[in-house]
Amino acid sequence: MRRRLVPGVIGAVAAALAIALLTVPFPHSGVLALVRAARPHSTAPVVVEGAWGGVKPYKAVSRPRPALDGLRSASWNRPCGLIRHPRPIHHVIWIWFENQDPAHALGGSTTSALAARCGSTSSYFGLTHPSLPNYLAAVSGSTQGIVKNCFCSVSAPSLMFQVASWRLYAESMPSNCDPTDDLPYQAHHNVALHFQTIDCADNDVPLTQLMPDLRAGDLPEFSFILPNGCHSMHFAKVGCNHRLTRKLAIRSGNTWLHTLLTPILDSRTYRNGDTAIFIAWDEGQPVIDKGEHCLKTLSPDCQTSVIAIAPSVVPGTTATTLYDPYSLLRTTEALLRLPLLGRAHSAHGMRSAFNL
Repeated sequence: MRRRLVPGVIGAVAAALAIALLTVPFPHSGVLALVRAARPHSTAPVVVEGAWGGVKPYKAVSRPRPALDGLRSASWNRPCGLIRHPRPIHHVIWIWFENQDPAHALGGSTTSALAARCGSTSSYFGLTHPSLPNYLAAVSGSTQGIVKNCFCSVSAPSLMFQVASWRLYAESMPSNCDPTDDLPYQAHHNVALHFQTIDCADNDVPLTQLMPDLRAGDLPEFSFILPNGCHSMHFAKVGCNHRLTRKLAIRSGNTWLHTLLTPILDSRTYRNGDTAIFIAWDEGQPVIDKGEHCLKTLSPDCQTSVIAIAPSVVPGTTATTLYDPYSLLRTTEALLRLPLLGRAHSAHGMRSAFNL
């Protein structure tokens, strides 16, 4: 009789021990650690049961690639969409062209590719005709009363005065801060020449200085790149070998832009993730020669475009808000954490539209 009771007793004791073990409050993290140790390379769902009263799915997730890996792949073919969240910007580059409506500005081989790979505007207007007042407004928040192209001097503050470092890189300019037209270099488009409050002699340099600065990692906070008359997309006789028709002007400007941007987008500076590039046209194709108040008329001859390039810009973005040169100034000042000048205060900024 005693022999028959022994197995029953042993079974009862084993059952009691099992129940006791199940009711011990094992730490969640400790159990998961054991599971991870048992299956270190598995990505299949694992079910962990415990005394916390439920079933916990555990899935080993591969470590996400850091944003730096995306930035390292920055290139002409993929300049944007590299990071989801914008980083603080330390370098802003402007590249300005001349006198094209949106269809032609964004219709070239290079500009159409950039608009698709990065972002562009659909409702950007110059302020007036001719060119110079638009340039002045973009860097100072006012046309400064200038209504024509001239060799004018103003004493107002400007974006170049605000930033810690700047350079204007002018194509075909014979020497620093050259104030005379030497076609195809057009001095009146060289906006730095018109402000008395800045050091033009050291910072207004020929475009040939850009690549050495870029290779040395010495790009300033603000760069203004000015093509010469052969590459500005302005179709006229501007010192080139022949008169540029619109088709030739756009083709020439697009070829030049591709050559210029490729090393910039491949550079260590751009791959740091803290550089934004804006390609702009000063005005549309003028019908009214001088003095049009474009923000009142919103006429087609005032409308043109801006392309925004930065690692965080979502490819294919089209910004539909009404923008103008004051918007470009406001955006740049905001990115570089500067006070707003003049009519930049009331302009629409572009940061949110382009995820900057």
